[in-house]
Amino acid sequence: MNCPNCQAVIPDKLLQCSRCGASVALTVATADGQMLGPYSVHAVQRFLADGRLSLTSSASLAGGAWRPLPEVLAGLGAATGPAPQVRRRASRAPAIIVTLVCAFLVVGAAIVIWLCVLARRSPYDGQWSGDGGGARVTFRVRYGQVNSFSIEGPEGTHDIDFGPRRPAISEEGAFGYTDGDLILGGTFTSKTEAEGVYTRTGESLPWTARRE
Repeated sequence: MNCPNCQAVIPDKLLQCSRCGASVALTVATADGQMLGPYSVHAVQRFLADGRLSLTSSASLAGGAWRPLPEVLAGLGAATGPAPQVRRRASRAPAIIVTLVCAFLVVGAAIVIWLCVLARRSPYDGQWSGDGGGARVTFRVRYGQVNSFSIEGPEGTHDIDFGPRRPAISEEGAFGYTDGDLILGGTFTSKTEAEGVYTRTGESLPWTARRE
């Protein structure tokens, strides 16, 4: 795909242009009102292919205006993937049986998902620390999500409040977070090392960290 700022070619798994630092993180709003992301273009294409996202969704690039998802992907020179499949309606059955079966399936799926989340361990879980341009960087990963991120420098300490939007680490070991003029991106280069870029009010700060 191409950087919307400098037109440089960017690997679709990244959340930020390595040439100019522009964010290419996508936040997606589904038709039923769910807010998802931020994701890389690669992740969005994969979710479109397996049906977890639909071309009817809207997207915001780096916290910008909301536009149709296909339009945003096209602007980045990225393919939208296959069109969403139309599912056939299930055959008719007595309403009470269908309701009970669906209820059992939903409850069972919810229990399985809940147990998987509780038991899930990420290879990157733990406390991390490092530096970025003279500032101390610390963050914590738990269950495959970045729970906290702090930068302590000469001008003071800035703690990022993720709230319920804790960034998840992708299968490729990348994560990203966007909030207004704040852009945070990182990649785990191994199980003990990570690097990324912290951008605020237009100023970018590359950082590196190791697991303690």
